[in-house]
Amino acid sequence: MKKKTAYFGHSMRIYNTQIETEQFEFIKTRFNGKVICPNKELGELGDIKAYIEVVKKCSILYITEYQKMIGRGVYLECKSAIENNIPILVVRKDVDGVFYILEVKDVERTCYSDLVRYGTVLT
Repeated sequence: MKKKTAYFGHSMRIYNTQIETEQFEFIKTRFNGKVICPNKELGELGDIKAYIEVVKKCSILYITEYQKMIGRGVYLECKSAIENNIPILVVRKDVDGVFYILEVKDVERTCYSDLVRYGTVLT
């Protein structure tokens, strides 16, 4: 799975929504290969460790934020990608509603009690 496979890390709060579909479709237009959307292709694997194992086999990690933050799951996926030298790109929208991509240099844990707004992305 290492070659030409991307993982789409995003908040469970947007699973199966129009926002998720728009983000996923944008990523697919930018990545020349398979893009794994965990809730659509992997289903419920239980522990976050199972998803992290999938991330480790991918060539790139695309992430999105929820309310300008990342949840605990996306944070842990990013940390694993960093440890394994897997590039991370964050997908954002500008003021006109146009998607754009930035390279992620690191993630920072900013809130220990809120699993939805757990960390921030450093670009």
